[in-house]
Amino acid sequence: RWGAILLTFWCALWIWLWCGFIPEQQRRVARAAVDAENALLEEAAAILTEGSPVRTSSPALVQGLQHLGLLTAKPLLICFNVDDDLFRIACEGREDHLAGLVPKSMGEYSRVIVSAALESSLALMPRDEAEDMLDALEFPKDSAEECGAWRVGMEQLVRSGFDACGRHVFYTAGEKEARSWTIRRGAAAPEAARAIHSDMERGFICAEVAHVDDVLELGSVSAAKRAGKVRLEGRDYIVGSGDVVEFRFNV
Repeated sequence: RWGAILLTFWCALWIWLWCGFIPEQQRRVARAAVDAENALLEEAAAILTEGSPVRTSSPALVQGLQHLGLLTAKPLLICFNVDDDLFRIACEGREDHLAGLVPKSMGEYSRVIVSAALESSLALMPRDEAEDMLDALEFPKDSAEECGAWRVGMEQLVRSGFDACGRHVFYTAGEKEARSWTIRRGAAAPEAARAIHSDMERGFICAEVAHVDDVLELGSVSAAKRAGKVRLEGRDYIVGSGDVVEFRFNV
């Protein structure tokens, strides 16, 4: 009888102590997380007080406060709309006069230089006439290509915005349609497959990969296969910009 009473007492005592221990551990973990976030917030506040954006701080701080969506922690993209003379100077690689317009306190930024008046004219012309116009304006062709003289301003902004945000696209192409899918730069094949459907990531086997330039040149993915331009990649493959991918999966 006394043995049963002692056993019941010890069991009750153990349960009481254990039920009190778990919430205390949870409170300690929560307090540690709050203290860590408060330290990051104090560091961010000091940076903002100095007049600098949060993105100029350490990557650890930016990553730690990412869930707050701080505006000054986001990448910065600046679009310069310039006249023909300034555009020619920019194409020649002389951009000091533009860089001086941005305060150094803004930190690193991506830039797009466009001449809206020039591009509106080029957009209405065939390629050969556009080249003649650039020749008449004495633009260096190679530099003009790099500056985006053959692209409308919106396309430049989209491309630069994707780069600033660490995103790019890959393609899927079938008989009926071709589509682009946005993924983060550095995503492996299973993660890219998830952009299409979660089942593809869960049952990923391999990926058939070609480059969009080869597919466009040969006319289809089937033609690219016959030409030996399609290769098999495993789950460690990092999907690149411009890849045309067909995922093999089984669920």
